[in-house]
Amino acid sequence: MTEQNIIDYYNTFPQNINVIEKMNEEYHQLIDENMRLKKEVEFLKSIFEYPLRNNAIFNLVHLKKKGEDVWVVRNRMSENELREFDDCEELRYMINNCNPRCER
Repeated sequence: MTEQNIIDYYNTFPQNINVIEKMNEEYHQLIDENMRLKKEVEFLKSIFEYPLRNNAIFNLVHLKKKGEDVWVVRNRMSENELREFDDCEELRYMINNCNPRCER
């Protein structure tokens, strides 16, 4: 019995099938990453759409509300409105250290 026959005897599929499976797995990972990056680019482009396009970019903050990405105008939010967003470090900083009404 040759070495090739021994390998084939212990594997239920030929060795090429494993390579194809790995390539399919890599393909699906790349598709998922591509979709995630497209979504991120669309979100970043939304800065230039109404009603955000009239605000200074340094006043915009990226937060999440119920898991969805949103832009928030930092100097137009009250503390109660801020508490509606998902908890993160930036949000805690804004609630504890910033009084949005004083920035104008």
